[in-house]
Amino acid sequence: METQARPGQAPTGDGSSALSRERGPRDINALLARGYQVETCRNCHNAVIDVEGTARGIDESLARLELGGRLRAKEGGRLLYHHLFRVAIAGCPNSCSQPQIKDFGVQGRSRPEITAEECSHCGLCEAACDEAAVRVGAEGPVIDTSLCVQCEQCARVCPTGTIVAARRGSLVLAGGKLGRHPQLARTVADMVTPEEAAVLAVRAAEIYVTRGAPGERFGCILNRLGVGVLQEQESGS
Repeated sequence: METQARPGQAPTGDGSSALSRERGPRDINALLARGYQVETCRNCHNAVIDVEGTARGIDESLARLELGGRLRAKEGGRLLYHHLFRVAIAGCPNSCSQPQIKDFGVQGRSRPEITAEECSHCGLCEAACDEAAVRVGAEGPVIDTSLCVQCEQCARVCPTGTIVAARRGSLVLAGGKLGRHPQLARTVADMVTPEEAAVLAVRAAEIYVTRGAPGERFGCILNRLGVGVLQEQESGS
């Protein structure tokens, strides 16, 4: 249901979650002056990355771009809420901040690995996996990587160290949107560091400002240019 915004505040009926929060100002005029919005989940016990640190790095990097004035000029002097470059950071695959429908999204991932430690066949890993990606056989656990969403729950409950979190990082998504023609964001990179995520966020924002037509959503720009444009070494190249 659409939630009516109080005067001077950004609307909240665009799919934002009660389990997520915005960084920076909530006043609509202050948001428009910035030209971008960063939203995070609440960094709960499920998080497998440093949500606040990742958000801070992206926020500080985008602040240096002076997006508000540049976007206002691009839009002919009339900047509206839906013109903002919107970012969401989620600490785990639960994605409470909904990075899949934002211009730029970061989702924490943890890649499990089976070690040589002897399995006790307790079954806790199977019970913890909502995707049924873990099965315990006679030789111990087996992980179906086609089903695994890399949430780390199996490694956290394993009492023997047979399953461990081998690597943590972030999945980077771009080009998600709602509106008249909704679409989910597409994968740009996987297992990136917070610093790499910030570099990609800057690259995406620069493309939004410099290569989009007035009123063109970032997802539409990527439909036209291809996601590969974000993987190029030089922003806007």
